[in-house]
Amino acid sequence: MLAVSYQYTFQGQTYQVGEFSTDGISPPNALMLRLLKATVTDPRIPLWDLMMKNVYSLGAFQVNREDFRLELLYNNPTTGVDLNYIPKPPIDQQPLLQTLGLDRLDQQGAPNPDGSFDFVDNAATLGGTINTQNGRIFFPVLEPFGSYLNRALIGPNPGSPIQDTLVRKNIVFQQLYDSTKTAAENLPELNRFKFRGSFKSASSDVISLNSVNIPQGSVSVTAGGVKLIENQDYTVDYNLGRVKILNQGILESGTPINVSLESNSLFSIQTKTLAGARFDYKVNKDLVLGGTIMNLYERPLTQKVNVGDEPIANTIVGLDANWKNESGFITRLVDKLPFFDTKETSNIDASGEAAYLIPGHSKAIGNAGTSYIDDFEGSVSTIDMRTQSQWFWHLRHKARPATSSLKASTSTICALASSAP
Repeated sequence: MLAVSYQYTFQGQTYQVGEFSTDGISPPNALMLRLLKATVTDPRIPLWDLMMKNVYSLGAFQVNREDFRLELLYNNPTTGVDLNYIPKPPIDQQPLLQTLGLDRLDQQGAPNPDGSFDFVDNAATLGGTINTQNGRIFFPVLEPFGSYLNRALIGPNPGSPIQDTLVRKNIVFQQLYDSTKTAAENLPELNRFKFRGSFKSASSDVISLNSVNIPQGSVSVTAGGVKLIENQDYTVDYNLGRVKILNQGILESGTPINVSLESNSLFSIQTKTLAGARFDYKVNKDLVLGGTIMNLYERPLTQKVNVGDEPIANTIVGLDANWKNESGFITRLVDKLPFFDTKETSNIDASGEAAYLIPGHSKAIGNAGTSYIDDFEGSVSTIDMRTQSQWFWHLRHKARPATSSLKASTSTICALASSAP
């Protein structure tokens, strides 16, 4: 909300609206202020009539003037084709941009409409048609698709056929300004105006996560190291994998935003570390003892791994011995064989090895070593009942006995759920 207290002097006398903190107000007492903007938008409150209702957001920030293009279209209910004008006299000979005041100048700034959007920046402070800092379009008229369009359709000639109230009632979208957003969206016969174009911007309020069917609550968003609150600072479309930043102050300040999430994919990519050591001990000139130890450690990227791809942490311990000695006995024994006569010294070599494997697993998958056949998160499609645009009524007429009312209710629920995208 936005509230203010102020003082002013008129004819030598000072007046004050609201209370200041210097007026001796201390907790638990609260300051009394003049409300400018409440937390609840209600057309019935008196502040509603003070709003211009002529500002529309592009959903982008730091919009670049280069290659900016904007069109204002009207969907013709007769043909279903989008037109850049309304096919009703006396405004059927000029584009909607010109009719609603967004095209009054040429490229040099002279008062000569040229069919293109007038890119005049700093509309919020200096007057114009766009505020590039927060990506908002400012119509220079009050209620452009409502009362202003109604007056444009009447035209300068009172005897014009467009005087027909019924004709204007089917074009003018006055409910856009005197009703709530939900009520206005339920009037598709009037909701026929749209923006179309292209632009370049430094930042956007929608961040794509490049992943779908994200587990609920697995997205974490931080701005400048401070963790943001879901549904207060941002919202998440878990089905499409998109984060929408709601806190306009963060976007306008240019604070870096980091988004982390848990993916439903089961990764088998993992880092591997192999370490080993070799030891030799010479007991004497004939006997040498040795030992070897090796460890192979695998660490997965996520805690979810498939069966058969479990990361191991195996250790192998090995011992070996080598013995070598000269033996005259073997020489004499060989000399006793027929046709052999040798005087060379015989050598005896003996070696032995033993190894033991100590199996293990990476601590990243828990102390018990959990692996997944399928966690089925990727097969879950969450339908939020609070999102009205995802639900549509399907009327089905089928005779059923009175005793099957529970089955009829179940069928209706299934039909509604299946109609969601």
